[in-house]
Amino acid sequence: MTVISGDDGFHVDDITITGSTVDITSVGGIGINADGVEIDDSTVIIDNNIANHNEGIAAYNGGDVLITNGSVVEIYCGCDGIYTTSGDITINNSRLTVVNDCYGINSSESIYIEADSVLDISAPDYGLYASGNIELNGGYGTIESTGGDKAVYASGTLTAAVPVWGWDGSAYTLDAWKSETRSRLQA
Repeated sequence: MTVISGDDGFHVDDITITGSTVDITSVGGIGINADGVEIDDSTVIIDNNIANHNEGIAAYNGGDVLITNGSVVEIYCGCDGIYTTSGDITINNSRLTVVNDCYGINSSESIYIEADSVLDISAPDYGLYASGNIELNGGYGTIESTGGDKAVYASGTLTAAVPVWGWDGSAYTLDAWKSETRSRLQA
């Protein structure tokens, strides 16, 4: 399915994309604007024009964002790649690429990276930002803050069950890793 819009690509209460390929171009709005978003076993490409200051995926009104079961999600946008106002963000056994002009993933609650997830995030602000906790229970990839902010920030607790590495490939303690602007996860 291809969606081309001058406003939001999708603007609905809740959305579930299962077993599909969806290409969204929303030059004047948010790629997916919903209370809750679930992407399961799907490929979703969102391009909402980096010059346009809108999110790739935004979940409002208490909804969560779930990306699961081998999904591949690519987001190119002018604001936060994924944003929630009062919900969690979970990436489980999926691949997420974010190239944007704000925060990579911004949750007002918590962020969970699970199983064999792959992250490739390049954002001028924080790569992962949570008002709650961040749990890295699996996965690998790179998280980069190109503007000098920390690659990963949690107001609550940051835990990692996978090795964390500096950009130079050296192993880091979790405390040292939290202050880096360019970081790697390695399964």
